[in-house]
Amino acid sequence: MHPWFAQNYSCAVIKYNCHAQGNTSAPSGALDWLEREALRTIVFMHCSAFIMPESIQEFSSLMGIELWNTTLVQWGEESALSNDLHPMMLFIIMGYVNMTEVPAGILRSPPLARITDLEFTHTNLTALPDSVAESWSNVEVLYIEHSQLDQFFE
Repeated sequence: MHPWFAQNYSCAVIKYNCHAQGNTSAPSGALDWLEREALRTIVFMHCSAFIMPESIQEFSSLMGIELWNTTLVQWGEESALSNDLHPMMLFIIMGYVNMTEVPAGILRSPPLARITDLEFTHTNLTALPDSVAESWSNVEVLYIEHSQLDQFFE
């Protein structure tokens, strides 16, 4: 939907399916068509070599991000979530995600002020770094299921 006086499409929730788009990851301009203040939740799914787009930092009203059936290659500082850029962020969910470590993009300090829910299901994570204690100090629900976690932060 194209609201009056808006340059882009206004969606509250969007699913980006890499497989359906014929991509291994969301290309740099994949989110350009979306109204920045309207998007609340984005789901990236079926991505075989996912790199979090830097443009994720432009969505200040984002409340949640989900990665589903994805191999996470990079989510670094260039696309990191922060309290200044994402003051409404409530949740991050990663299901069936192949990743060797918790992405740096969600380990920022100071922590996201409103984040309360982090979920990791069916991942190959083996450890949580000590930095999660500070980065996720506001988290009320840390859900880890069907993962290979054998080391927890102190």
